[in-house]
Amino acid sequence: MAELRQFVLLSQAPQTEDGLPPLATRGQLQALLAPLNTALDRPGSDTFHGPGVELAMMSGEDPVRQVLLSVNDEEIAWPVIPRIAVALKCKVRDLETGRELMLAARR
Repeated sequence: MAELRQFVLLSQAPQTEDGLPPLATRGQLQALLAPLNTALDRPGSDTFHGPGVELAMMSGEDPVRQVLLSVNDEEIAWPVIPRIAVALKCKVRDLETGRELMLAARR
C-alpha cells in the first residue's frame, strides 16, 4: 500500500504572539470548498471529502487555524490541491519535509 501523503493548510498571514492566525471560519470553508466538489461528510463533521483528498479540522475549532489535508488518490488530488490553496488563499506545507509547496493553479 502506498504511503499516505499529508499536508497542512495554513493562513498566509504572519504568525502572531497568540499563535497561528485564522485560516477561515467553518462556514467560510464550506462556502469556499463547495465549488471544488469538496464538502463535509455530514453536517457538524470536522472532515471534508473532495476529489482525491480529505481535509480534517480540529474538533470544535472556529475559526479554523489549520487544516490537515490527506491525499487518498494522487492522480485525482494533484490538480485539486492548487485550486484549494487558491480558494482558501493559504499555504500548503508538506508534513514530511516541512517545506511549503510552490503551487501554480489555473483559475
